Amino acid sequence: MAVSRSEDDLAATGFLPHYFAADLSTMDGCRAAVDATERILGPIDILVCNHGVGSAAEVPLHETDVEQFKHSMATNLDGPFYLTRLVLPGMVKRRYGRCVYTSSTAAIDAEHAAVGYNTSKVSKI
Repeated sequence: MAVSRSEDDLAATGFLPHYFAADLSTMDGCRAAVDATERILGPIDILVCNHGVGSAAEVPLHETDVEQFKHSMATNLDGPFYLTRLVLPGMVKRRYGRCVYTSSTAAIDAEHAAVGYNTSKVSKI
């Protein structure tokens, strides 16, 4: 199942019909994505968190908009936590499961104008 905020972006992936549009920065969006996946494909044995908000719109810390920082953190850090929290009980019950999280080179070599992005990626190490 591929999940993204935009159904148009998902349709372009070629994963039809296995895609679902949801905001993975919120618990409700993550719950909707997990519920749809389990309803369509069955139990989730592998979770790959490869989603996120990139650093393209970010600026140096002293110019960073607080809401943009919060959005980066919610998407890149909270979302994987929510998804894992939702799928882990089933994995434990079935005694099998894998969770994979991607990060960024920003976790090692921070970008000069990407405080939200850098912080959320470093927090995954």
